[in-house]
Amino acid sequence: FIKVLVCAVGSVLFLLLLPSTVDSYLYGKPVIPVLNQALYNVLGQGGGGEGANLYGTEPWHYYFVNLFLNLNSPGLIGLIAPLVIFVFPVNISI
Repeated sequence: FIKVLVCAVGSVLFLLLLPSTVDSYLYGKPVIPVLNQALYNVLGQGGGGEGANLYGTEPWHYYFVNLFLNLNSPGLIGLIAPLVIFVFPVNISI
């Protein structure tokens, strides 16, 4: 578990620090691109406040319908997989 945790934390730090370092250098001021993207797209902050409505909005069920239409079997398996993993855990000894 510790190896996985160290790997996950290292990956997150690498994926957050590398773009932040490069963008901060190029913009000449501290920048956190992942946070800026979330603020713009999810909360609609920045860029005139139109981030969330830039390309229009969809109802909450749009993404599930789109998943079903585009990825019939793999999409359903992907939605059901967490349920199967947590409800019917399998002990595998290696």
